[in-house]
Amino acid sequence: MTVEKCIENESNRANVLYSLALNLPENLYHEALEIAREIKFELYRVNVLYFLAQNLPDNLYKEALEIALQIYSEPFRSNIFSSLAQKLQDENLYKEVLEIARQMESRNCAKVLSSLAQNLPENLYQKKLKIAREIKFEFYREKVLSSLTQNLPENVYDEALEITRQIKSESYRTNILSSLANVMPPNKYQNEVFPMWSELLENLSKKERIEFQENTNTLLPVIFYLGSKEAIMELATAIQDVARWWR
Repeated sequence: MTVEKCIENESNRANVLYSLALNLPENLYHEALEIAREIKFELYRVNVLYFLAQNLPDNLYKEALEIALQIYSEPFRSNIFSSLAQKLQDENLYKEVLEIARQMESRNCAKVLSSLAQNLPENLYQKKLKIAREIKFEFYREKVLSSLTQNLPENVYDEALEITRQIKSESYRTNILSSLANVMPPNKYQNEVFPMWSELLENLSKKERIEFQENTNTLLPVIFYLGSKEAIMELATAIQDVARWWR
C-alpha cells in the first residue's frame, strides 16, 4: 500500500483504491481505510469508502463508521452509512447507526433506516419504529415502514399499524398495508387491517378515476390474501359499478 500513499493527486489515489477494493487482501483493509481517511475531497473519500464497504471485514466496520462520521455532507454521509448498514453484524454498531440516523433530515434518515431492514436484530425494531414515527415527511416514513415489513417481528405489529394509521395519504397507507399482507397472520390482518383498507377503498372511490385504479391495483394482493379469488371477483364487480359513475 506504500505506492498509494506516495500518490499525491487525490483523484489518482482514489482511482487506485477503487480498482483494488473488491480484491483487496483482508490484512490490508485497515491501511486502505487510513488512506481513505486522509483524502480531503469528500466525494473521493465517499466513493472509496463505498467500494471498501462491499467486502469490509467485520472487525473494521466501527473504524469505517468513524471515518464516515467525519464527512461533512449529510447526503454523502447517509450514502456511506446505508452501504455499511446492509452488512452490519454487531448489535452495538446497529444502535450507533440508529442514533446517527435519528439526527439526519427526513430523506437521509429514511435511506439509512431502510438499509437496516434486512438484518436488524429483533430487539431493535422497537427503536427503529420510534425513529420512523419521528420522520416529518410521510413519503419517507412510508418508505421506512414498507422496507420493514419483510422481517417485521410479531411483537411490533401493533406499533407499525399505529404509525400507519397516522399517515394521512391514502396512497402511502395503501403501500404499507399491501406490504404487511406478506408478514401478518391472517387472523391478525383481518381483525386489525381489514377495517383500515375498507375505509381506504371507500375514500379512494371518491378520488379521480386514475388514482382510484392505481391504488386498487396495489391492494389486489391484500384482497386476495383476505378473501382469495372470490374477493377478487367481488372487487371486480364493484369496480365495474364505480366505473359506470364515471361514464
